[in-house]
Amino acid sequence: MNTILSTPYPKSTVFKFVKFLAAISLMVTFILVVFQPYGTASFSHAYKYLILAGYGIVIFLSGSIFFIFINQLLSESAKDRWTVGYEISLLLSTVLISQFACFYYWVWLFDASISLKSFINFLIVAMSVSILPVGFYLLYIYQKYRDVQHAISSTGTAAGQEELKNNFFDQDTKQSNPDERNFTIAGTGKREKYVFQSKNLIFIVAEDNYIIVHSMENQKLKKWMIRATMNEVESQLNADFIRIHRSYIINKNYIDHITGNVTNTRLKLQSIDGELPVSRGKVAVIRQLQ
Repeated sequence: MNTILSTPYPKSTVFKFVKFLAAISLMVTFILVVFQPYGTASFSHAYKYLILAGYGIVIFLSGSIFFIFINQLLSESAKDRWTVGYEISLLLSTVLISQFACFYYWVWLFDASISLKSFINFLIVAMSVSILPVGFYLLYIYQKYRDVQHAISSTGTAAGQEELKNNFFDQDTKQSNPDERNFTIAGTGKREKYVFQSKNLIFIVAEDNYIIVHSMENQKLKKWMIRATMNEVESQLNADFIRIHRSYIINKNYIDHITGNVTNTRLKLQSIDGELPVSRGKVAVIRQLQ
């Protein structure tokens, strides 16, 4: 099992992170307006609630700009191996920048003097307001991805690269047992390649610009994260696999049973708890596979 900081995590897209910042901003605004902590209850002004809501707006704008800037600086290899630790560092940096912005908003609004003492006091208050939503977010991402590992690239050695280049596309025809067929999944940018056995791969689920591959290895379910989109992956799979939903690709050999009607069809896979959704346009095709 991964430690919390080394747990693989699909790096947030700009859109996803901006949505998260919007939620944080709304929560901060709600706390300030409804509960009015740290003396804000005694604060009197004709535009009091608008002023308090301004902190949420400042958090959203400053955090979004900072995240977009940092996202442009990150290397492709960093995005390939993104972890909860990296996500926490980026999140806390964004929060800190937002709090700097809120401090200068407070200084501008009340014509206050800038000093180290006033900034530290403001930072303590700001951190106490934001710690709850940030803490819930960190707990959520760890619980969701704690069993996921980074897929091991076959391009890690020169020998592995040469083998993939010269031999891979002949491999399926050389193997006598179709259950032993191997295939590669190339990550975004095609720099990283990951080899899987067709018989072991149960299903793939999309996570923004990443995928989580669920495979059975030594009678244990493994989850592997790869930076690639579903469209990129779908074009690389063999005939054993079919896309049943915009977020799911399954191995047809693992289908157990199908339930529901055309508008709410669910599919159960062997060795997997729970059921997967089936898109309406795929229902007829999937039922023929039973």
